[in-house]
Amino acid sequence: MFLIMLSYFAAWGLYSRYAKKRAKSKAMAAPQNPNGALHVLDGVTDVLEVFENKISITAKNTGLGLLARGRKGTKTIPIASISAIQFFEAKTTNGYIQFTLPGGVESGGGILAATTDENSVFFSKLNNERARAIRDYLDQRIIEIKSPQLARPSSVADELEKLAQLKERGVLSEAEFMAAKSKLMGGVAVIFAMSITLTTGVFIG
Repeated sequence: MFLIMLSYFAAWGLYSRYAKKRAKSKAMAAPQNPNGALHVLDGVTDVLEVFENKISITAKNTGLGLLARGRKGTKTIPIASISAIQFFEAKTTNGYIQFTLPGGVESGGGILAATTDENSVFFSKLNNERARAIRDYLDQRIIEIKSPQLARPSSVADELEKLAQLKERGVLSEAEFMAAKSKLMGGVAVIFAMSITLTTGVFIG
């Protein structure tokens, strides 16, 4: 009986230590977000915060952070200024996410070059998923910012309706309305003729 109870307490002690370690790991992988950032990555020497239109890299005030970067404070980078993102997943070594800016040369030096680059953030295996989500989000935001949707051109029907409203309000006379209408329809006819020519090779005069 005594041996059974001893085994039980030993197993409970091992489970408690495992539970505490697991809880600590979750806390490290899910940092607090007091600044309203959309994503936060608690890196090895820096904290990366991602907002809608910018990112900020804050050096940790630790011996390792100061030794690696040699700087303090926060660096802010507009997302529109990021020309490339390099991502290296943490495996046997720490991973990193590195940002290239206009005028800069995309680094090909790998992890050694990234250690001295102030636009790089290193992270542990616990943060692989979080870092990957940040990479994917920023890739999408760069596309959205640099390729804004073009305004939908108004249709001929919309323009005719506007002309009719101006005529009803007395802004345009009958003659002015007909002239504007003819000009609008003439433009449509020219575009149509050009499209036929480009498509079939037959010129329509």
